[in-house]
Amino acid sequence: MNYLKSIMGLFSKLKSVVNSVTGGGAVVSLGYEEGSISSPFIVNVLVEVKDADIDAANVYLKYRAFEELLNKNMDEETGEVIEDWEVGEVYDKTFEAAGGQVLKAGEKYNFEVELDLADSNLVSFQGEERRVKCTLYAGIDCSGNDPDSGSKIINVSV
Repeated sequence: MNYLKSIMGLFSKLKSVVNSVTGGGAVVSLGYEEGSISSPFIVNVLVEVKDADIDAANVYLKYRAFEELLNKNMDEETGEVIEDWEVGEVYDKTFEAAGGQVLKAGEKYNFEVELDLADSNLVSFQGEERRVKCTLYAGIDCSGNDPDSGSKIINVSV
């Protein structure tokens, strides 16, 4: 019986290492309303820890804005107009959702972050030749690959 327990313990440790390397130790998601640059708004960073504790250096939220400009070029051989969007990051700010702590296995956490974007002066915009896309991205800073929410597009107004 002790042999079986030691093998199960080994598999548990192995799974913890695999989750650390792949970022699969937690599910990170976001809850938010439309944002505004004229008044702060709340974003909820939701974390659901899987089967092993996570020693988090911090939990963070990134807000980024990208400007996309349409380039039109003529294909010399066919005479067709080729449209290509040039993307450039124009704003990047990280907010701390929570400081260092151990996130316990099987637990769910909700970290509220107040975003004040008054200094960005960028709102979501969709024009024919120019557009601005704003995104949110949350993650857990820990050893290995950080579990994260992936980038989510958010509508930001004046």
